[in-house]
Amino acid sequence: YLQAEGQEEAWINQRVDDHLNPKGPVEQKLDDGRWIRVWENKTDTGAIVGFRIDITELKQREEALLETQGRFRATIESALDCIVCIDSDDKILEFNPAAEKCFGYSREEAIGQEMASLMIPEDMRDMHRKGMVHYQKTGEGPVLGKRIEVEALRKNGEIFPIELAIEV
Repeated sequence: YLQAEGQEEAWINQRVDDHLNPKGPVEQKLDDGRWIRVWENKTDTGAIVGFRIDITELKQREEALLETQGRFRATIESALDCIVCIDSDDKILEFNPAAEKCFGYSREEAIGQEMASLMIPEDMRDMHRKGMVHYQKTGEGPVLGKRIEVEALRKNGEIFPIELAIEV
């Protein structure tokens, strides 16, 4: 196995220990590039029963997903527009560098916070929260898929105009 090169003895000892004391599934990449997942369990008589499943396709899909996530992250990070993603509880999940510049919060400060409390002027928060409840119940909203001008709130308390587009 390629992963054993240069440390063959330690690798063999670890494999023997894993075989004699199964702790759960083990994933191994084979020399031919395939991946297998191995389950080994001791029987009541002390014998070991093992299952080996080819998970090459799963690993390829995981790798493709990681590449896609990397491209998505790079797109968000380099966007000139503010990108703020929220969950159904109005908690911020994503806050890109343009949003940091515009709103005055660092990504670390914003992630996990309620968007309404950070970026929506106080007199507009109730309407926003009602709109969120309506969307959650119906999947509809009057501003979805449109570009509208509204007021927003910076960390320093300044209220300023923004153009908003909400995508689901």
